[in-house]
Amino acid sequence: MNSDNIADALSSALTSAGKSWKQAKRQADREDRVRSSDLERLRYRERDTYISEAVEMVMEQAYLQASGDGEYPANARQIMYVARPLVLELTGDKAWKNSAYFTQVLLPKFIEDNPDLTADWDVVYDARGNLNEPHGGLRVPLGTLEVRDYIAKWDSGEIDMSIIEDAIEIPSRHRFITVLFVEKEGFHELLKKAEIAERYDVAIMSTKGMTVTACRSLIDFFSERDVRVMVAHDFDKAGLGIYHTMISDSDRYIYENKPNVIELGLRLDDVQKMKLTAEPVNYPSDPTRCLRDYGCTTKEIKFLYNGYRRGQRVELNAMTSPQFIKWLEKKFAEHGVEKFVPADAETLRDSYIEATKYVTIKDAVAEALKKFDPKNVKVPRDLAKQLRKNITGKTCSWSDALVELAETNQARHK
Repeated sequence: MNSDNIADALSSALTSAGKSWKQAKRQADREDRVRSSDLERLRYRERDTYISEAVEMVMEQAYLQASGDGEYPANARQIMYVARPLVLELTGDKAWKNSAYFTQVLLPKFIEDNPDLTADWDVVYDARGNLNEPHGGLRVPLGTLEVRDYIAKWDSGEIDMSIIEDAIEIPSRHRFITVLFVEKEGFHELLKKAEIAERYDVAIMSTKGMTVTACRSLIDFFSERDVRVMVAHDFDKAGLGIYHTMISDSDRYIYENKPNVIELGLRLDDVQKMKLTAEPVNYPSDPTRCLRDYGCTTKEIKFLYNGYRRGQRVELNAMTSPQFIKWLEKKFAEHGVEKFVPADAETLRDSYIEATKYVTIKDAVAEALKKFDPKNVKVPRDLAKQLRKNITGKTCSWSDALVELAETNQARHK
């Protein structure tokens, strides 16, 4: 496309738009990427509309630059930082005010609307919550890369009982079959104090606000592996929306497996039985239809919304700590949550053999330590020199090289 033709077509629009649109002309002249019709359309759009259209024009360029032409994964915020100056130049210094609008709305929408173009894109999103396995297991941030790595390793590994610090390594698939999702991250210390994870063998998951795509992909995977997710949420539009999102397909995520998700509450019945205190809430518009879509009964809708854009809500925080734990344990009992033992006989047999090996080696190590005398160890005079030689150009640490050197010298002196 001839850039002079672009400049001619834009002449009248740029004259009336003033100084800001001269920047758009320079962008067109430099890259020869923006059609005159695109810029003319931007001029007459509302702010949010023309920003989104400008984003569409630069998104591919932003992704390719952020990802090194697709060689590496690109974080959504990295793409945003590349896209922002390009959009500012196109729109005359206008862009999104909140970074989440780009990372959670504009970018996902572009990917959804352009499946062929973005099929090979590797876009990752920041973690917005965590999954914590019971009994000292993994802590998994709910980000794209972290969840992807966790899922990849789920079926690998065997139970490994190490003599070092009495450590017992158990693969994730043998740790739990129930996940407790709590809308509020602030309940972590309470759940820890009550030993919920350990007493019930449940993993605990929470996110900041609405469930992110990484969280839903993990729920999808768990559902395939017969791991159920139990959801505790506020009794309000947002909390009900979180649960609804976890069990429903959306533009951003379509489940491959039927979500194995169980709602614990809060619901109106819980609120009334415990006589929990409600707080007032204002709505920008009538939420009735939305609440009905979320599965609310007529009574629940009347409780949450009393007309004139006003209503009330009840948070999980309305329960005292003893109330919350009692309520949670009651819900667990209703759904048969209990301590977990693998049902696979082969797994149990192999694990028992591993445990026996662990005890045998532990006894042998204890006996060897009784005979060990540090005075008999001959430390090389040029130890630092040997270590540097052994790690130069390699990925191992000096401590790994130290163990290897000790093994070599020990074998030499036998």
